[in-house]
Amino acid sequence: MNRLGLIEPDKLAAEQKPLYETLSECSTNIPFVTKKPTGELVGAFALLLHNPPFGKLWFKLDRAVTSLPLPLTVREVAILVVASRAKCAYELYAHTVMAEIRGISKEQVEDLINGKFPESLGEEEKVAWDVANAMGKPGPLVQSLWDSGVKCIGRDNMMSLIHVIGFYQYISIILNGFDVQVPQDN
Repeated sequence: MNRLGLIEPDKLAAEQKPLYETLSECSTNIPFVTKKPTGELVGAFALLLHNPPFGKLWFKLDRAVTSLPLPLTVREVAILVVASRAKCAYELYAHTVMAEIRGISKEQVEDLINGKFPESLGEEEKVAWDVANAMGKPGPLVQSLWDSGVKCIGRDNMMSLIHVIGFYQYISIILNGFDVQVPQDN
């Protein structure tokens, strides 16, 4: 399910076990597959076990980005734009589930993935769409887009939005680099 392979729980090295326990506990609250019934972690979590010192730091960053104050639909629009631009299968799978749970309809999700902004979403989600698309191109974010974003969602939310976009661009690169697959039962 990835280029590094999945690690069976009974084959974990001593330094992998604490991280495995942390990630396993976290996976019980995630509505998409991050762990096989046999206990192997999948998705981004599976990659972290191959380098536990880095995995612990990555997980702390993930928790920090997840806790940023940003409306959930705005967050998911941005992530779906990033994932679709990167053609990142696992990220698209995971955040299609998250977007629908957070109030974005299946049709709206499909539009977002196919590069179309659904007019039925609001101004805040449009900011996420515009900023995520702009940040997928070379060069700095244009001042007019920053200014209109601050006017619509506020400076703190714009800062959070840019961190979310950057983090998920990184995740999509890592997931694609290690060819992380969507679990077969999905």
